[in-house]
Amino acid sequence: MESRSMVPTVETYCTIIHGMCQHNDLSRDNGLLGERVAKGFKPNVVIYRSLIMSYARKGRVEEAKRILEEMSDKGVAPDIICYNPIITCLSRAGKMEEVKARFTKILGRGLTPDAVTYGAFICGYNGAGRMQEAAPYFNEMFDRRLMPNNLIYTVLIDGHFKVGNVMEAFSTFQCILALSVLSDVQTYSVFINGLSRSGKVKEAIEVFSEMKEKGLVPDVICYSSLISGFCQKGEVVEAFQLYDEMHHEGVDPNIFIFNALIDGLCKSGNIKRARKLFDGISERGFKLDNVSYSSMID
Repeated sequence: MESRSMVPTVETYCTIIHGMCQHNDLSRDNGLLGERVAKGFKPNVVIYRSLIMSYARKGRVEEAKRILEEMSDKGVAPDIICYNPIITCLSRAGKMEEVKARFTKILGRGLTPDAVTYGAFICGYNGAGRMQEAAPYFNEMFDRRLMPNNLIYTVLIDGHFKVGNVMEAFSTFQCILALSVLSDVQTYSVFINGLSRSGKVKEAIEVFSEMKEKGLVPDVICYSSLISGFCQKGEVVEAFQLYDEMHHEGVDPNIFIFNALIDGLCKSGNIKRARKLFDGISERGFKLDNVSYSSMID
């Protein structure tokens, strides 16, 4: 193109670099960009955004931060979409103090945080087990008229259960229903798992039934959670009813389900049936683990 005395436009370079970023060709991206900048080319926010998102997607947050600083030095104002991938990476790494510092910088630049920004905070604090610090950001989303998505609600429910706050988990799930947010299988799975682990198997079954009434197909996690919950309460018959239902619905069991059933059978005194199930695990293509052996020994 240049050999024909045709100067590529900014739009052309945006397309080229975006394409390279999609193919994770970051070394060529930087080489091309450095070469063009040396010849007087001025990248715009779209080009920098593509580079930041690509580095963040590969977990190379330091390079993403370097690009962000570079664009500021070049007089190109970052938008919220430039900050979000970096904030998301940092929150996944549990670096919440740095995330808060970035958030302060965002506000200082006059940028408006969006649902992705708040979602990163909520996910980060959930991962760190600091749910009390996640709550203000969740509330602030509503103050800014931003609607949380299924992922954010699911993370909140999971986080509340992890710190033992069953009532808050219930409240968050009820909030989903009240706001007519379309719950997915993952949200129900997390809620059912949390209820079962908290000993509220009756409530978990009610939610399970409600889920099926809505036309959602339970996954192996739903069944695993309920079967484990029934076995822990000594209700092995109900556990095997769900196990049979799984087969009828075409959902393949996992090793956690077999371990729960073996443990439940042993604790109910049905060692013979537990042994038969134990011996058949390998034939089904599963690898026995420490829990499998300890259930039989104990």
